Amino acid sequence: MHPTTTPDPTPMPGPGGPRPPSAFAPAHRVPPLAGPHPVPPPPVARRSRAGVVWAVVGGLVALLGAAGGVLALLGFFSPSVARADVAAGISEQLGERGVVASAVDCPQDLPAEVGAEVRCTYTVDGRAVGAVARVSSVRGDQVVFDTTSDAPLVAPQDVATAVDEHVGTLGHDVDGGADCPGALIGETGRSVRCEFAVGGQPVDAVVTVSAVTAAEVEFDIALQARAVARDVVEQDVAYLIAQEYGAVVDSADCDGGLDPEVGASTLCTVTGGGDRLDLRVAVAALEDGLVVYDLQSV
Repeated sequence: MHPTTTPDPTPMPGPGGPRPPSAFAPAHRVPPLAGPHPVPPPPVARRSRAGVVWAVVGGLVALLGAAGGVLALLGFFSPSVARADVAAGISEQLGERGVVASAVDCPQDLPAEVGAEVRCTYTVDGRAVGAVARVSSVRGDQVVFDTTSDAPLVAPQDVATAVDEHVGTLGHDVDGGADCPGALIGETGRSVRCEFAVGGQPVDAVVTVSAVTAAEVEFDIALQARAVARDVVEQDVAYLIAQEYGAVVDSADCDGGLDPEVGASTLCTVTGGGDRLDLRVAVAALEDGLVVYDLQSV
């Protein structure tokens, strides 16, 4: 996207003395990866009104166990393990795997006999998932039972790693790694929303299960831009101007941040060596979940 008009900005000093700056570059990708450079608008097929700018099939994550995570609980000896205790054990173990169940229901007690089992359900995001609790051993006054989830569970750290790797294939480095609040349940259509940042710009990664086989969970990763805070815009503008003119920027002050919408804009003032440059900073495009800036002097 090229500005239609570019008034002459106030020259800013660079190495060897003042020099008139060239017209502002078209759209710049920020945060910097290898320096600012023009970025053509992404193809229409890669964008949507929801702000998703890239979606590909993500990594294939091997399941932990043939049918999902294995849960275990020790209970006091009795002719049976009370249904409430079985449900509490399932809930606790799911929590350790990064799954927060809004409800766990076991319709009956679990007999204290090796091989005895009871089918339960746990609910996440309003959808029930089946689970089977089965007694594996009776040790004196204790009953040990394992619980197997019908759906495989992809641990939060595995989902986050897949997001980091995907973003890396797009040529970006994630600041400190993605953060996923919970495990991804291996059922088609299930999703988890992760967060990460690139050079301070926040991005959402919506990870959605597209297919499940006997040994793998396949999922899509859709990157969505988020609002860019004022301080991040100021940081990015200062970097771009310094790179554009080879100048030392003393400060960059903007009226506000930027919403992740093409055309959204804010006014910024950049100062350096006693000179001043007034800019309108607009969102030129959303690409790979990042806001691409367009700078024009005003």
